Amino acid sequence: AAGVERVPFTPPRLRHTNKIEIPNNMLFNIDDSTEQSKNTSLMQFMHIIFPDMNAILNGQLPNWIQWLSERAILAPKNSTVDTINNIVVSQCFVGPEDVFFGADTTTNQDDATKFPVEYVSSLTPAGLPPHRLILKKNIMLILLRNLIP
Repeated sequence: AAGVERVPFTPPRLRHTNKIEIPNNMLFNIDDSTEQSKNTSLMQFMHIIFPDMNAILNGQLPNWIQWLSERAILAPKNSTVDTINNIVVSQCFVGPEDVFFGADTTTNQDDATKFPVEYVSSLTPAGLPPHRLILKKNIMLILLRNLIP
């Protein structure tokens, strides 16, 4: 086509380490020397990522869906995600808790002696909610899949 110039693509220089580098300004150091300091650090972290959470909960932020879609927290382990979720539910949302429990029985009674209820309840497989799920009004959730089609 006339007037169109094709510029050859030059790929950026890559370090061949098979790692994704996150810029330092996107990192937050959690002090996990004690449970108290860990919770304090995580609360500070939550206020940095979600500084206007009270405005959302009080209906004062009209474009809250856009605001939330611009934020994300990445954690290396599911246990860290569970801790962050517990802090968000207990500290950021007011009101009564609705607690839901996962199934703790087996369809085959012979399997009941192989897997104690305490053990099964302690498992937190990826993609499934915890055995004890705590929800509050206005809390954000994501439905990953319908377990009972």
